[in-house]
Amino acid sequence: TGQGTQAFTRVLDLSANGVSWLFVDMEELSYVGSAGLAVAVKVAEQLRGKRGGVTIFGLSSNRKLLVETPGLASFLNPCDTLEDALLKAQGSSPH
Repeated sequence: TGQGTQAFTRVLDLSANGVSWLFVDMEELSYVGSAGLAVAVKVAEQLRGKRGGVTIFGLSSNRKLLVETPGLASFLNPCDTLEDALLKAQGSSPH
């Protein structure tokens, strides 16, 4: 929990300094926990306020299903590759 809070604080600091999109490579991820997903959604909500968001990419099909099943896809914008994530961010309309 302490590490998650520190990571969330660092992302919010980036947001305060003008960062509006966060791209997260999930390819090396071995575990997806509910606490991590909750932090990612909170960050996505913060960045949406800056007309940006969070885009995750490199998920295995099982992990992609995990993100899409509970409706998190609308917050985390899963993509297959970084290139797809960048295109999604460029083509997104303000939230």
